[in-house]
Amino acid sequence: MPPESNQPSQNNQNALPNQSPYVPPLSDTPPPPVAFPSPQPSPSGQTTEATGRVIPPESQSTVRKSEGDPPKTRHSRVKLFIEAALVAIFIAVIAGGYFLYDSRERAYTEDEIIGIARERVLPSIVQLRCFNADGEEAYIGSGAYYLDDNGTPSVGTNAHVVLASDGKYYGCNIYFPRYSDGTFYSSAYKAGDIYLYHDVKSRINEYTEVSGMDYAVLTVAGPHTSEEGVAYTFPPIQESFDSAVKEMCREVDELIKIGDKIYIIGYPDVGGESLTLTEGVVGGFGGENGEFIKISASTAHGNSGGIAIGAKDGCYYGVPTQASFQTGGNLGYVLTGSFISNFIDGLTGDGTYTPDFTGQDFTTYTNPQWGISIDYPKDWKVTEEQNLITFTAPPENALDGYVENITFYIGNDKALPSVSQYLEDFTGGFVDELARMFPDLKVNDVFVFTQGDFEGQITELLSYEQNRYFTQILYIGDSQQYALTLSAGIYNDTDITLAYRDILYLMDKSLQF
Repeated sequence: MPPESNQPSQNNQNALPNQSPYVPPLSDTPPPPVAFPSPQPSPSGQTTEATGRVIPPESQSTVRKSEGDPPKTRHSRVKLFIEAALVAIFIAVIAGGYFLYDSRERAYTEDEIIGIARERVLPSIVQLRCFNADGEEAYIGSGAYYLDDNGTPSVGTNAHVVLASDGKYYGCNIYFPRYSDGTFYSSAYKAGDIYLYHDVKSRINEYTEVSGMDYAVLTVAGPHTSEEGVAYTFPPIQESFDSAVKEMCREVDELIKIGDKIYIIGYPDVGGESLTLTEGVVGGFGGENGEFIKISASTAHGNSGGIAIGAKDGCYYGVPTQASFQTGGNLGYVLTGSFISNFIDGLTGDGTYTPDFTGQDFTTYTNPQWGISIDYPKDWKVTEEQNLITFTAPPENALDGYVENITFYIGNDKALPSVSQYLEDFTGGFVDELARMFPDLKVNDVFVFTQGDFEGQITELLSYEQNRYFTQILYIGDSQQYALTLSAGIYNDTDITLAYRDILYLMDKSLQF
């Protein structure tokens, strides 16, 4: 059982010190109002709704009241008692029906939503502490506990919360907060199976295929033991968070709008030992497929994987996923519950892009104007701008922070200085431009070569602070110049970076001019 520990500070997103960098709850349609008949006065000789008995008209009465009515008999008193009781029951039914209708149909106030969230939702927002390759709790984030369609205890969160810096999953511990104050922790469990969606494809509609989303589901595998050596109750005693959300969310046809208040629930970096509810305002919507709600509430890294609910309706709107820190305030991004649902429903069974360094999946680009042809990976996008052609790789997954590309520059400077001077000037300008963007840029290697009528140079550069890798292959001829330049990320899995470098060399080898 991992001991209680202080909230670690983070280096890169969810990293701890010394480390590298649900389907939304189904909103039940409210039941139709219950119609209760209003009591109406019963004319003489008509059956009353309340008692069902017939009251004869006075003119038909066989017993006339005389001055000074005789005392009520016991039988008449019993009848009066029964009538009064029936009337009372009728009134109670009417009143009960009204209050039943009112409690089922009306929307909750913001204060009531906060109360329900405090009592029933917050206890099910867990803290996740996930392992690195050495088995240490190195990464931290939030998650929402629920039961899936099969009744399996599960936690929904972001993929980037559970993956280590090398992109692999080594396991997590799941901690439930204390009911009294939301502090860390009341019970702890081991995470079991994991379902990752960052590296799979989905067809979210007839026309759109998406390569991954930043979402994951963990199963709750089993309990840890308390300090007294007693195993925590399994499955967890906490309520599935979506049960309370379903009750709160009654205005199911209302869409959240710019200016609406929204609550973020999770474990932010600051005060991460304690569950926190943060209020924000919807500032807009974004994402290539409209998958994000932009909010002013902090989605600090520890908040990632928590939940966002509407302040005015209590509805679930998604998972706090990203944060943008800028002058004048922070901007958070919530991955919408509707997008998560559509993505999972549309899974194609295919994985996202893996760089092909074998050349087996290449096609050929030709440019008659410049008299050149070159092979490139057929999945890559090609754009042309004057004498610069750019080949851009697809994202490897939803967490791919850098999109690789290879640019092909074609020059026709016919008044060259000496080849050596041109090499020096061209390479110097290239390095200086990169150094302005990457101050720690270092020249890793330089290699000069001759190929036919061309003098050439290969320059390799690295920026470790920003995880960038560059290689430029430059050809200098009497009237033509060519430069192939790779811009790639540096990955913990170095095979990925090397695969892109191999693609550059395959393209260079296929170049015809």
